Amino acid sequence: MTINNRLIQTLKCCVALLLVTFFVTPSTLSADDVTEASKLVSFSNASFRGQDKNYQPVNSWTPYVTWIGNVQDSTLKNFSIATYGVGFLYASKTRGNLTMTPKASTAQNDNSVTLAQGVGNVSYNRTPIYEIMYGMKLYTWLSVMFSIQNQNSINVQTDYVYGGGNPSQGFSANGSVGYQYRGQLGLNSLMFKVFFELPWVLVWKNMMFALYMDAGVGPGWQSWTDNRVYMQWYSTGAASTRNTFVNTLSQKISASCVYQVDFGLRVKPAVLSADMSFVAGCKYNGWGQQKSIGKISQQGSWNQGLLQPISAQVLYSFAPYVGVNINY
Repeated sequence: MTINNRLIQTLKCCVALLLVTFFVTPSTLSADDVTEASKLVSFSNASFRGQDKNYQPVNSWTPYVTWIGNVQDSTLKNFSIATYGVGFLYASKTRGNLTMTPKASTAQNDNSVTLAQGVGNVSYNRTPIYEIMYGMKLYTWLSVMFSIQNQNSINVQTDYVYGGGNPSQGFSANGSVGYQYRGQLGLNSLMFKVFFELPWVLVWKNMMFALYMDAGVGPGWQSWTDNRVYMQWYSTGAASTRNTFVNTLSQKISASCVYQVDFGLRVKPAVLSADMSFVAGCKYNGWGQQKSIGKISQQGSWNQGLLQPISAQVLYSFAPYVGVNINY
């Protein structure tokens, strides 16, 4: 036990020295600054062990490290976090074929046209992503949280893809038909999260800086609505005779397992009475599989769908954010 305790104390001292070294360039310090930095390192080491009743924040340009209980009221066990950011959405291994099927006698059905593989490059508008969390502290460094997350009004569309047609069908006298998918996406999740925060924080100019990480998992929903496939073709060789037809598809609401990893920084005044903090960071959300948009068996009595439904192996996003944390 004695060897372990000494090892832990040595590691803590090394962390303090590294942090001071990172923020302070020795060549720019005067002799007085060096002396002050040495005192602060010693002060940090002394306050690593836990709450110090004699602790007083030092308003200095030289940062130091202290136990979080010296600058935050450790008796407050509950907290709430609200974050606001922008979701950057990506899809892995998107598949599909926008040709409508099965074949029928009307010109609106076009399974005689073979498309190039894929559904074209996907683009969308960036929209806000919100998350509200309620947490309970189990230890100084460990908490559990419950969260609700939402990102709506995402307009998704693909580039036009082209395939050759049979002129006798009346689709394209010049042998070209273009297809484009358009739809709206909404993302929602409920998650249970585990929250880790370093129990030793950096204090600089009476401000506390704490690093944290959390990971969560729970059910989520992808709401694909207003799904449409636009088809353009020429009935003759003249560009003025371009025709457009819109194939509507049923909405697709699919549930999946959502997971999240979040890294961030929490900042607040380094005094016990300050219960509100500001947070900033970036979240990775795995929204699960994008499932079979346009599947024939899900189109109801119309019985017209895509030759190959649109799907993706994984839908995921990165979301940089800012937010507020309140302890109570």
